[in-house]
Amino acid sequence: MLVKLINRCSRNTIIYVTINLENIIEQSIILWRRMTTYIGILAGALTTGCLIPQIIKSYKTKSAKDFSMIYLVTLIAGLILWIVYGLSLGDLPIIIANMVAITFIFSIVFIKLKY
Repeated sequence: MLVKLINRCSRNTIIYVTINLENIIEQSIILWRRMTTYIGILAGALTTGCLIPQIIKSYKTKSAKDFSMIYLVTLIAGLILWIVYGLSLGDLPIIIANMVAITFIFSIVFIKLKY
């Protein structure tokens, strides 16, 4: 279809068709970037939100003895590195999700140390 259009039209039309295709590609890239941001937000919400039931259980039972302190410290170190990585990219989903997660992990550490 595009080949027939080019054969029938003048050179100005060919340039116009090329510019429109470039716009379509550019808009597709912008849309893809938005989609990946939404995917990042959803991934961050799910992985961070999964800590909430454990925090509630630890608080109700007044025990976090099943958590190894080495595990918690290693997880905190990893989350700090994720935050630094997110800051270097300027990626808000990474930054926010990991800041919330580190807050949740600190609450588990607090429960572990207190009880």
